[in-house]
Amino acid sequence: MASVTLTFADPINVSLQYGDGVYYATTSSVGGINTVTSIDNIVYMGTVDSFTDTTIVVDWTANAEMPLQNYFIFFSKNAIANTASLVGYYMEVKMRNNSTDQAELFAVSTELAKSSK
Repeated sequence: MASVTLTFADPINVSLQYGDGVYYATTSSVGGINTVTSIDNIVYMGTVDSFTDTTIVVDWTANAEMPLQNYFIFFSKNAIANTASLVGYYMEVKMRNNSTDQAELFAVSTELAKSSK
């Protein structure tokens, strides 16, 4: 399997993780806004092998051309790995507010499941 490195000028979304699927689609400009031309033009490239703030290394599995500079690149989460709730008996949460303005926290909630009985 070949690896392809995609480099971006802006930071990549923080929710990207190893194993996510990477896709690209052609775009066109409508009224100065770039939009995906058709969902039929979406091409699966492969899965994320590694990444930094501005690069993604993709295990290239697609039988397609490399995306061009103006193509829209996006990723999809692995549905099997990202559908379960938290598991275990203990959880630690750390919350920070870096604002100098007063703030109120109205609610904190989570969904979790015991890992064993």
